[in-house]
Amino acid sequence: MKKIQAWIEKHMVPIVNKITQNFWFGIVADAILYIVPFSMVSAIPSLWSIVRTFFPNLPDLTPISQYSFGLIGLFVVFIIPYNCLVKMEKKDRSMIAGFTGIGTFMLCMNMTTTETGTLIDLGKFGAGGMFTSMVIGLAVAFIYRSMVKFSFFGEDSLIPDFIKNWFDNIIAIFLSLFIGFIFTTLLKVDIFSMVQLLMKPVTGFAQSLPGVIFIVCLQNLFYFFGISGWVFTPVTRSITQRRLLKMQQLLRRA
Repeated sequence: MKKIQAWIEKHMVPIVNKITQNFWFGIVADAILYIVPFSMVSAIPSLWSIVRTFFPNLPDLTPISQYSFGLIGLFVVFIIPYNCLVKMEKKDRSMIAGFTGIGTFMLCMNMTTTETGTLIDLGKFGAGGMFTSMVIGLAVAFIYRSMVKFSFFGEDSLIPDFIKNWFDNIIAIFLSLFIGFIFTTLLKVDIFSMVQLLMKPVTGFAQSLPGVIFIVCLQNLFYFFGISGWVFTPVTRSITQRRLLKMQQLLRRA
């Protein structure tokens, strides 16, 4: 046992520490932690639906779940670019970066326009689009990080800072939306389907019984040797959110 512990401390611990200290990993981890309260709130309507099976006259609280847990993909795509700029001490651009993430996310949804209006798949806003929101959020954050030192104005410019901020964000906003436009409109790529297809082997195994047992054992193994299970949060939370969504849907149908 001591040999195993020594091997883990020598080889695995440095790797895990390096991962947790990574700039991008920290941004995603923070984003996942921010949405935990929404997941907890969404559990209330799910439990309430069980009570309604015995008392049908009680009101349906499904909209509370739909507009909390059902929007976590939208929340994540805002938080990731926002956190990126905050960590870089560029709070004047952080809020606009978050809004850019939302705009790019919705651009990639391939909304269908009909004579009566625009059709939106609300499932893409929630756990079903969470992996996609992480990918798009990281892409927007990368663009903003690359452009963070760019400015149309010099430091000695007499133009007010808020006006400088307007113009300095233009290129990052345009690039983010233009890249989304190329994939969605010109190349006709369904970003959501593509990301889900790439992640299917991982999520398929992780949501199976052997996968769940493996993840729990792995977390406890690392925790035993002094590495917190929170290290795996960005991955495990993304997977469990999708499983929780399926459970909630089954409870409502019951």
